[in-house]
Amino acid sequence: MFTKIADNDDPYVASMEGISTLCEDLGIDPMEDVRILVLMWKMGANKTPAQINKDEWIQGCTKLQVDSIDKIKALLPSLDTGFLDQTEFKDFFKVRTQGCF
Repeated sequence: MFTKIADNDDPYVASMEGISTLCEDLGIDPMEDVRILVLMWKMGANKTPAQINKDEWIQGCTKLQVDSIDKIKALLPSLDTGFLDQTEFKDFFKVRTQGCF
């Protein structure tokens, strides 16, 4: 899955263009749907703003037990911020306000 969203000039990184492609595949709007931010956070994309690297992607997919777009789609309802417990929401909010993704 990662190769489809990876940057052409750096196949180890997926930046905004690749994340937008992922959103299209998931049927969500990257500008309106907060679940893409929650997904990237849960996958560990917290180091560099607006991108995920291949290691983060692999570790995140393993952690979330997803290996296909259909499995990520099935995960989407649980990514609504209303379903995050208090500790998760604090961590999510902290990372988001620090400018990552």
